[in-house]
Amino acid sequence: MTRDKKWRIGLYYIILLASVMAGTILFGVVTVVVFKYFGVIESSESGYTIALITTIIISVLVTFFAALMLGKNIIDPVTKLSDLSRRVAKGDFNATLDAKSYIDEIQTVINSFNAMVKELGTNEALSNDFVTNVSHEFKTPIAAIEGYATLLQEKALSDDEREEYIEKILFNSKRLSTLTGNILLLSKLETQNIITDKSWFSLDEQIRKCILSLESKWSEKGIDFNIEMDKVWYYASENLFFTVWTNIIGNAVKYSKENSTIDITLEKSVDFIIVTVTDEGVGMSPETLEHMFDKFYQGDLSHRAEGNGLGLTLVKRILDLCNAHAEVKSQLGAGTEFTVFLPADRAE
Repeated sequence: MTRDKKWRIGLYYIILLASVMAGTILFGVVTVVVFKYFGVIESSESGYTIALITTIIISVLVTFFAALMLGKNIIDPVTKLSDLSRRVAKGDFNATLDAKSYIDEIQTVINSFNAMVKELGTNEALSNDFVTNVSHEFKTPIAAIEGYATLLQEKALSDDEREEYIEKILFNSKRLSTLTGNILLLSKLETQNIITDKSWFSLDEQIRKCILSLESKWSEKGIDFNIEMDKVWYYASENLFFTVWTNIIGNAVKYSKENSTIDITLEKSVDFIIVTVTDEGVGMSPETLEHMFDKFYQGDLSHRAEGNGLGLTLVKRILDLCNAHAEVKSQLGAGTEFTVFLPADRAE
C-alpha cells in the first residue's frame, strides 16, 4: 500500500471519528438549550455542569462504539490478510480473503489479494501440467530410441529390419530435437515483451519458401496449392514469422486429405495485412477449436506422433508480441480456414 493511501485511510478514519464526536456534542448542546428553554433543567451553574458532563460522557461513548465499528472494517480484514498471507507463502493457493469493507482502499486490497492468489494458483497448475506434459513428451521418443537401439544389437537382423530400426531412431531423434527447440523458443518468448531482431523482408516470398520447405510432406499426399498473394514487404522478425507460416501451413498439410487443395491468399487492406490458409482436411470440433492454442493440446490423436502440441502455442505467442491476431473457422469433415491479421502500419 502506498504512502498516499495510508494517509488517506488514516485521514478518513480521523475525520469520521471527529465528525461523530462533533455531531454528538452538537446534539448535546442543542438538547441542553431546548431543555433549558422548556425548563427541564435548572438555569444554574450546577445544572449546566451536569448537562455538559452528561453530553461529554455520551459523546465519548458514542465515539468509542463508532471507533469499534469503523475499526472492524480496517482491523479485521488486515488481521485475516496477515494470516492468509502466511498460508499463501507456504503454497496454499486456495486461501481467499472473504471479507467486506466500506472503505474503498481496504476493499481494493482485499480484491487484489484474492486476484493475486487466484493467479498464483493458476500459474502453479499450469506449471505442474507443463512439467508433466514435457516429461511425457520426452519419455516417448527417448523410450523409442532406446528400444530400437537395443534391437539393432541383434546380430541376426536382416538388412530391411536394420534399415527400418535406423529410420525409427532418426524419426524419434528429430522429433525430440523439434520438441526441445519448441520448448526453448516458447520459454524465451514467454519471458520477453519486445522483439528486437526486426528487419524488412518480403512476406509473400517468405510464404513461398515455407511451402517449398514442406514439399516432401505435401507432395507425398498429392496436395495442390492455389496461391494468390500481393507483393508485401514487412518489418518484423523474419525468423519468427517463418515459424508462424511453417506451423500454420504444416498443419494444413498434415490434416489435409490426399489429392486435395490448399488455398493461400495474402492481401493488403487499410488496417491489416491478411494471410489466409484454407484446407480441405478433417476439420476441428468445437472443443478442439477452444483449446487449439493450449500447450501440448492435440485434438486429433491419430496424428500425435507427427507433432508435439506446441506449434500453435508458438504461433499465438509470436502474433501477440507483434500486436497481431488470428481467427480460425473449422468444421469436422469440412476443412479449416486459418486467417492471420497483421498490423498494416509495418508494411511497405
